Amino acid sequence: MFNISGFTLDANVKFANANAAIQTALAAGQYPASGDFVNVAEFETFFVLVALGGIADAVVFTLQAADAVDGTPVEIDDTKVKKTIAATDDGQLLLFQVETRNLPSAQHSFVSLNVAGITGANYAAILFLMPSNFPPVTQADTVLPADNVLTLMG
Repeated sequence: MFNISGFTLDANVKFANANAAIQTALAAGQYPASGDFVNVAEFETFFVLVALGGIADAVVFTLQAADAVDGTPVEIDDTKVKKTIAATDDGQLLLFQVETRNLPSAQHSFVSLNVAGITGANYAAILFLMPSNFPPVTQADTVLPADNVLTLMG
C-alpha cells in the first residue's frame, strides 16, 4: 500500500516540461527536441502525461528512446507506448506509464515523445514525471520554481 503521509510531488517526483508552454500548438517532431531528451536512467519508472487541448487531426503519439541527449530515437514498443488520438478527443488526458527496465537497453535512457499526423491546429501540454526513490529531487527553476509550490500538509 502506498503511504501518502509526508509525500509531496515537488520533493518526490522530478518534473520535465517537454514543450515550451502549456497548451502549445503542436508540430510534427520530438518533445522535447533533440538535445533536450529526458534522461530517465536514475528512475525505476516514469510517466508522460499529455493534456490534450483542441485537436483537429488523428495525431500519433509514440514514446521513443535514444542513447544520448541528442541521439537518434528508436521506438520502444509499437503497441504499448504508441497511441493515435481522434480529432474528437479534445480535453482528454493521455498517460504513458513505463518501467525504465523495459527500455530497449540501459544505454537508451534518454526519452522523448514523437508527435506525427499534424496537419491542422492541435494543442497539448506534455509533461514527464519521474518518481524518485531518493528524495528530494532537484527541480529546474524554469519548470517548477520553488515559489510556485504551495503546500498545506503536516
